[in-house]
Amino acid sequence: MKRTLSLVLAAALCAAQGHAASAGRTHAPARHERPSSAASQAETSRGAAGSDASGSGADSPGSLKLDEAGRELVRSSRAAVLSAGFSEAYFDRHFTPFRVVNRAGDRRVVWRFRAGGHEAYVNDSVGFHTDRRGRRVNTHSVASTLAGARDLGRTITRRRAERLMRSCIGEFEGGAVVFQQFGPRPRTALVFTASSVRPPARAAPPAAGHAAPEDEAGADIIRRAGRKGPPVYLGAVDLQTGRCLKGKAQAGAPKPDDAQESRPRKD
Repeated sequence: MKRTLSLVLAAALCAAQGHAASAGRTHAPARHERPSSAASQAETSRGAAGSDASGSGADSPGSLKLDEAGRELVRSSRAAVLSAGFSEAYFDRHFTPFRVVNRAGDRRVVWRFRAGGHEAYVNDSVGFHTDRRGRRVNTHSVASTLAGARDLGRTITRRRAERLMRSCIGEFEGGAVVFQQFGPRPRTALVFTASSVRPPARAAPPAAGHAAPEDEAGADIIRRAGRKGPPVYLGAVDLQTGRCLKGKAQAGAPKPDDAQESRPRKD
């Protein structure tokens, strides 16, 4: 069944799902610090120096070498994630701090989430505003990216998620697990995302009596002639319900006829 869907699937696949949104901003204070832009998951997995602290397989805050300012940043980010909707017990069981960056103009905490054999990273970009008493108050991007979150129940396996993705968009490449807003009525969900494999384009045979044009720059002849190649589809599978959202890769939101929702068949 086709529906108009508010989810922009392309954003979920960019830069290996760098999915932290900008934190809330205020306009009055002159000393306002804007939240840093989201780093990609590839960046979060690299080692860092200086004021960065990253963990490799660390499962506790004490595993990261943090000063008091770094520990305070972790505590503030944890409180923001809990305020988004997760219970304290669920958070402590499934979330661990993976990386902490505490630089001027770049403050963020990257949380690693593990549950049901899945692993995802939540990037919390931290800004601040100054209140009426001149105190600095942190603002967190997770307040919007995890809005309406709740403790997750049982999830489907990665193998089943891949099978559902294949039935939704065909053969696909890549694939990552992220937290994002999902569905016609957006809610925070744990989602498996991927893009379909584009089949090779075929050039039209040259007309009789005309030689095939040479493409010195290596550009696609069909595309240069104004013809569109096969579309690339983007899919997102809810790892709790198994529902899949499908859309065409494009700059804007999917059109009503392009966005589709599929539900898993009962085995």
